[in-house]
Amino acid sequence: MKTPHLIWWLYSFYAWALCLFLAFFMLLIALCSSPFLGERERISWFFRVNRIFMLVWSFFTGLKLEIEGAHNISKDKTYVFIANHTNLLDVLLVGSALQHPYKPLAKYELWDLPLIGKMIDLVSVPVNRSDAESRLRSFHQMVHTLKRGISILVFPEGTRNLSNNPLLPFKNGAFRMAIDAQVPIVPISLLNVRSLHFKGTLLVKPGTITLKYLSPIPTEGLTPENLSQLRRQVYQAMQADILANDPWFQSLHRPKLSF
Repeated sequence: MKTPHLIWWLYSFYAWALCLFLAFFMLLIALCSSPFLGERERISWFFRVNRIFMLVWSFFTGLKLEIEGAHNISKDKTYVFIANHTNLLDVLLVGSALQHPYKPLAKYELWDLPLIGKMIDLVSVPVNRSDAESRLRSFHQMVHTLKRGISILVFPEGTRNLSNNPLLPFKNGAFRMAIDAQVPIVPISLLNVRSLHFKGTLLVKPGTITLKYLSPIPTEGLTPENLSQLRRQVYQAMQADILANDPWFQSLHRPKLSF
């Protein structure tokens, strides 16, 4: 990749500074209203405010989100949403797109970030992936959340994918919780993120990112013995869609499909 032009450094500073400015007001609104709301109402309100925040940010930065496949999901159902993860834009964009009351699984390190950590604390479930006890506690908490009718968002790669492959190997947790709660999995492909975000940096440029809902994959009747098969099915569906539809991969030799 060529060295980014100075204009992208200036634009990126502007885009992220505006993001933090808007996030501050979003946090104030959330903090002032959350004591008066139940869990489900607080989550719905928080992400409604987040959608407004992202619309404003998109308007002033030219970073737009296009949603495809919304007909594949029902607002009345509970899902485990599975998305690919390459950079910070992923979390912002998916959070602004989902219309369901949901909780994301978030790394515990994010709780230490000023402002962002407080917002995450309001609506998500923390996990320390290096601590077995923390992983187990988060797992049970998220299964309980699903059984109460609140959806879950997981980035199953466990970290940002900085490789030239469409996906990193998936962790088991999201698939085990979907089986335990007997709720469908909805794979989400985030497309064109790599073209607008310089890998391993905070540099971004304006353009359109596509969030695509793939067909739900049912888990009713599945048991833990079906976990590997389910994980492979979701992985292959997302990998095929990313390779076929992400413009960034059109400029490369297609990586070999693998799992």
